[in-house]
Amino acid sequence: MPHTAEVLFNFTEFRTGIFLPKAYVVGRNEAGRLVHVHHAAKASGLGIYDIELTPPLERALSLADSLRDKNIAEAHRKGAKKVPTLAGLLNDKNKERPNVIRYLHHRSAEILKICKEQGWAVAVGMDPRKEPDAYVTPFAKRVPEPELKFIIDEDGINYQFRLVNEKGKSSPIRFHDIKVITNHPTPGWLLIDKQLMQIGQLNGDQIKPFLSRDGVQVPPAKMEKYWREFVVRVAERNDIVADGFPYGKITTPERLRLAARPHPFEDKYYLYPEFVYGRKAFPLGDPRATAVDHNVKPPFRLTRIVRDTDAETELLQVLLDLGLTRIAAGNALQTTGEDHFAALRWLLAEEVNLSGMGIEVVPAGEAGSRFTAHEGTVSLEVVEDNDWLDLKGTVVVGPHEIPFAKLVRFIQREERKFPLPDGDIFLIPEEWFAKYRPGLQFAKVEGKKVRMARSQSPLLAPLGLEVGDAGQAEAMAEAFKPSSKLKAVLRPYQLEGARWLVRHHHEQLGACLADDMGLGKTLQTISVLLYAKERLGGAAAGAGEVLGSNDSIAANHKSSSKGHPSPVGRGRGRGFEI
Repeated sequence: MPHTAEVLFNFTEFRTGIFLPKAYVVGRNEAGRLVHVHHAAKASGLGIYDIELTPPLERALSLADSLRDKNIAEAHRKGAKKVPTLAGLLNDKNKERPNVIRYLHHRSAEILKICKEQGWAVAVGMDPRKEPDAYVTPFAKRVPEPELKFIIDEDGINYQFRLVNEKGKSSPIRFHDIKVITNHPTPGWLLIDKQLMQIGQLNGDQIKPFLSRDGVQVPPAKMEKYWREFVVRVAERNDIVADGFPYGKITTPERLRLAARPHPFEDKYYLYPEFVYGRKAFPLGDPRATAVDHNVKPPFRLTRIVRDTDAETELLQVLLDLGLTRIAAGNALQTTGEDHFAALRWLLAEEVNLSGMGIEVVPAGEAGSRFTAHEGTVSLEVVEDNDWLDLKGTVVVGPHEIPFAKLVRFIQREERKFPLPDGDIFLIPEEWFAKYRPGLQFAKVEGKKVRMARSQSPLLAPLGLEVGDAGQAEAMAEAFKPSSKLKAVLRPYQLEGARWLVRHHHEQLGACLADDMGLGKTLQTISVLLYAKERLGGAAAGAGEVLGSNDSIAANHKSSSKGHPSPVGRGRGRGFEI
């Protein structure tokens, strides 16, 4: 009768409660029974049996090999000259015993997980000299539910543990034949009534106390510690039955909470969503599936929270539909734009809208102060004071009217956070820096005054502020013709330079005309001086009057083998500069 070969993993009890796996090549007959053990399975020797070495099989064989006595001992040698024995490592007096057991259990649990996924045979306590089929332990198709009951009364806490089958019938643990195969990680692998299974989210240590009794009684003196270290932890992973204290369950998020915070490593704000369940909140990306809300002192209360990821996805989609996107790390959202405060500004602007949609907005703040959601407005005017220009204005932010002078230093230093009189923080819009900073970079703040030199008046044009009548000054410059008293003829480029000086004269601005030697700066200057003299009223107006504090016009004779062009210069490489 032809046989087929396959790999079987057998778990043998090395010491009480310590099971170690070993892989065998076994034969299965046409009837489907495992009837023969060929020998121990090795990755290098499977080809003669036509057994394909798949990645899962290679991993399982590697894990089993790592759990051979000598390999376990070598892994825990820790540089000692003498290799320890496995029996010594598992001795109750050995401080490393818990770590060794964890090492064994994690690898054994992974082997069992792979075997279940791949449908491979597993045996417990198999004698290789006998027919293996009698030792095969199947994975349970129907796993009983744990019934964990905690009763609190004047006698303390009474903990009862029973199993409930698919028909709803419960029975004490001690009524079943149970062996703990692994204790780590949770849930542990158990052999219950000759079937392999995992019960709820319980490990072996949580099963062992009930192998010989129906309940565990904790006296009042030890209640608080037992509640914190055991009851709460069990309830976080498993549903419980409560008697003598309030217990509830929350399985649906109540709302979405949204906050803007600076990233811990980037100089930038992001939006951080949280899903709120009762008094607990889970940040976006939090891997926890369950949690508990509880107190630590009597009278005890406990609420178990089971997250609903589908409902959370629906809540998050509302924000994504508003144009937000998740960052690569996955725990925060971002807005479009490179502004470091873009996310914060977005939240402040959308706070009312978000609240109307049922989203809880956490007030944005810093060092105990809150960012205001009010938008600001600026009104400005300029007052001429001889050679100076005084900027006067008001910034209105909600109920606050603030002198513009107080804001100037912040704009000059590009500081976004402006403290308001009531302690709130006004986030100066980025657009204000682009609009006002170029014009205010040379301004001086003197008390409540913002002063600028008259020569800096062109910087005010982008702010919508004009000194004098710029249009009239331009018209006067265009209409300029050299005086009939000028005993010379201006060439076109000289006439252009003279008109440029005339325009500045009418704007009451000083000017400097510079170009190469020999091109007629002196002639241009004389023509403008003569123009100014005639306009000031004849011969009585001397050169001192023409070149007064508000009408200073100078010619700068600059020698150079090359021209010094200015952005405003035109013709023959000439440059006119202020």
